[in-house]
Amino acid sequence: MPTGMGPTATGWSGHQVEKKIRMLATVSLSFTDAQLTAIDAALNELETQFSGLVGMTIDQRKSLMKVGNKSEAFCCQTMCLLGQNPQRVPLSLPVAEVQQTFDALDEMRPRMQRLQRLSERISDTDMGAGAGILQKALQGYAVLKVSGRNQGLESLRHTLGMRFARRPKAPDRKAIDHCGKRNVPPVSAALILAYAPV
Repeated sequence: MPTGMGPTATGWSGHQVEKKIRMLATVSLSFTDAQLTAIDAALNELETQFSGLVGMTIDQRKSLMKVGNKSEAFCCQTMCLLGQNPQRVPLSLPVAEVQQTFDALDEMRPRMQRLQRLSERISDTDMGAGAGILQKALQGYAVLKVSGRNQGLESLRHTLGMRFARRPKAPDRKAIDHCGKRNVPPVSAALILAYAPV
């Protein structure tokens, strides 16, 4: 097992990890109509209030300068000095607007962290509930494999069995030339003429 990937890397024993996996595979989930209505209303409100957010492509993200803790401290100190010396600031540099964006980031980040934690819990619940459903379905499939023949469920059992059917291996592309034929050792022109029909 790679370094840092074992149970002790998280401070959990093997038994604790196994227990955690079993718990995730037994997630029970349900929502009332009132809950779904409230959730949708809350999401709609969040989307409305966060209407100023932007979306970027992967290439756009890669093209941007990354701002870490040191870069952010530099930006903060620079904008503070510019704000204290407005006579030295050219009109083309919108110091007040930049400071407003700075303040908005400070206000948004704790909300972002809450949303990220909620998103992680939703993803974990989705994975755990899905694993639990698959686990129960496999148990049911095992029952059908035994009793399906005598209960008129052979067709359904066969359909379910396709889920686990092995796919045929793809042909070796290296052994196939561009014409789609198997490569064979080169044959001399003399040998071809010798066996060619007259």
